[in-house]
Amino acid sequence: MGEKSNFCSLVGPKSASFINLNEVVFHVPVFAIAGAAGQHGYLESQRYPKPGDPNPLAKMGVVEVATGKTVWADYDANADHYFGTPFWTPDSKALWMQWKNRGQDNLKLVAIDPSGGSVGVKLYGIPGSRKPE
Repeated sequence: MGEKSNFCSLVGPKSASFINLNEVVFHVPVFAIAGAAGQHGYLESQRYPKPGDPNPLAKMGVVEVATGKTVWADYDANADHYFGTPFWTPDSKALWMQWKNRGQDNLKLVAIDPSGGSVGVKLYGIPGSRKPE
């Protein structure tokens, strides 16, 4: 799903969403990535697990800007899964994102309630995807 670690997406003055990846605990190696944009290009670092290495644990959080209160999406913090880019609904009442299991044979579009963290499945994206267990 091609996202960089721990990115943020703001919504108005109310809330910000972010994905927290516990990469350091899992000793995920850092690789240099060269970019060609600009006159001289650039170099950036990205953590990327090698095949067979454990993946970092991922959590989706929403921070209320005014209070700093963080609400975590209702996912197992020790599960091995992938999150796609989150985006807010036009009324900012839900945070939608893609969720994929480790086997990458179950893709869902989910809605997260920013006030309590509950997760509701909106769409199954892969034909034959399993229903939630």
